[in-house]
Amino acid sequence: IPTLHDFFNNLLKERFYPALSSLFPGILQNSDDELCVQSSYIFKYTPTSGSKTDIHTDSSLLSFTLLLSPPEDFKGGGTYFECLGKSGQVLDMKRGDVTFRPAGLRHAGYPVTEGVRYVIGGFVTMSGKGGCEHVRQLLNRANSALLQKDPQQCQALLKLALKLNPRYWDLYMTQGQCLRELGDLEGALRSYQQAFMGNGRNSDAAFMVGSVNVELKKDDEAWDWFEIARDLNPHDGEAYYRMALLASRKSLQPSTIEKTLLQKCLELDPKHVDAHTNLGVYYGEVEQNTKQEVACYERALDIEPTNADAEQNAKAAYYQLGVAMYKTQHFEECLEAWKRLLELDPHEEKVKQMYHALNDKWKERKRQMEGGSGNS
Repeated sequence: IPTLHDFFNNLLKERFYPALSSLFPGILQNSDDELCVQSSYIFKYTPTSGSKTDIHTDSSLLSFTLLLSPPEDFKGGGTYFECLGKSGQVLDMKRGDVTFRPAGLRHAGYPVTEGVRYVIGGFVTMSGKGGCEHVRQLLNRANSALLQKDPQQCQALLKLALKLNPRYWDLYMTQGQCLRELGDLEGALRSYQQAFMGNGRNSDAAFMVGSVNVELKKDDEAWDWFEIARDLNPHDGEAYYRMALLASRKSLQPSTIEKTLLQKCLELDPKHVDAHTNLGVYYGEVEQNTKQEVACYERALDIEPTNADAEQNAKAAYYQLGVAMYKTQHFEECLEAWKRLLELDPHEEKVKQMYHALNDKWKERKRQMEGGSGNS
């Protein structure tokens, strides 16, 4: 829309850029630098499209949010800032209010529960040879090269970008991913550590340092970094899951640490299939609670019916549950367990024979019981 585009550009030059220069003095490092919006969007948030976003940082230099809707048009929503108060805060905004922030400031979007909320979100960088725009474009090209499975081209572009601006910390995150693709785990580890050194609140960088340490079989170091990632972002279910895997390998005491971590992961991410599956393994191997084990596998398969690990574990658990029920003469529960197993794998001939033999005997026994009851 040309008219709207011209209006917005004028608004940026006359109001936004002067405000940003005043709020963040010294940001223009060279005389040929000037602020520019690298991308801007009109966002529409509703109860169906406005789900909560995790805590994150932006890849620009500065960011802004301009509220277009009057507050009475919606409920919920808003931007949560981790740095405000002991437990963070969602800022109240009126129509026409705008928030400016450094892109490295950790924030999250809260879900709209009712109505419609419109905002303009913008991501600001610097043009000019000494600014960040050239670096950002090189980073975008490097990420595209990674998507195209060309890590050598990605690495070449990153070297150019780092030469222009070695303090553009997102470069090190992409470099870490690139070096992992090239099989250089030690180099990837150094890149992720550099990203974290540049922004000590980057939970993603801490998480990746932990992940690479796992690949290097340095479990103690991995545990420490996953703890850092979890502490920086307590809503990161994946950090709890990775710690649970390490807990099972490290045989930590008490053994319930693994269970607690998996349950916390599922509290944050109820659809985490691997967490459901591993919790099932825990119930089966540690607590010998086959019913709970089966329930975990069932939940995993409800979420992802084609999950091979959950299916294989579920088959074994259904079999063991059936055996346990048979030994205690709970024949209907035994038949139900084996029936569920055969629904997963109709070709289990041994179980099929056991199921039909027991089913015939159980039907005959029920007929006898019913007949005996009738004669009395």
